Amino acid sequence: MKEGLGDILERKFTRRDFLKYSSSLVALLGLSQAYVPKVAEALETVTSDKLPIVWLHGSECTGCTVSLANSRHPTMAELILNTLSLKYHETLMAGSGEVAE
Repeated sequence: MKEGLGDILERKFTRRDFLKYSSSLVALLGLSQAYVPKVAEALETVTSDKLPIVWLHGSECTGCTVSLANSRHPTMAELILNTLSLKYHETLMAGSGEVAE
């Protein structure tokens, strides 16, 4: 079985692994490699067990949400309940308007 996100996060990272991950994240986002130290610093400041997420829909068609919902390992429920703290997601939230705030 493939190693899941939870398995990777539970493993002890070396500083080198962390910087390699930061570099990959910068490349994935299409940013200049000059942003690697800034991304690494931002990732180091995350102290919560669960990463807070505010998912804003620009002009997308919710295809990303559907892809996330169809994921198998980790499942969307595992991500939302165990790994992430989903603060706002227009499609997944029960409340709308002022209730969603």
